[in-house]
Amino acid sequence: MHTPGPWAVHKNKGAAVPYSIRTKETYLIGEVYDSTIGDLTEVDANARLIAAAPALLEALERIVNNAPNAGSMVTIARAAIALAKRDYT
Repeated sequence: MHTPGPWAVHKNKGAAVPYSIRTKETYLIGEVYDSTIGDLTEVDANARLIAAAPALLEALERIVNNAPNAGSMVTIARAAIALAKRDYT
C-alpha cells in the first residue's frame, strides 16, 4: 500500500536537491535530483509526474472498475496499475 495522496512538489530553493515530493502533512515521499546540470525543465516534469502518481493510479482503477470489458485501453490500464502496485521486496 502506498502513502495516500495527494502528493505535492516542493521546490527546495538553494538546496542540493531541487525538488521534494511531500504529502499534505509534509511527510517526505521522495526527492528528485538534478541530473541535467542546471536545466531543471526535465527535473521539474519528473517531480510533477511523481507527485501525480496517487491520482493517476486512482483514475486508472476507476476506469478498470467501471469499464471492465472496454478492450485494449483497460488492458493497458491494468498493466499500469500492476506496475504501480508491484512489491519490490
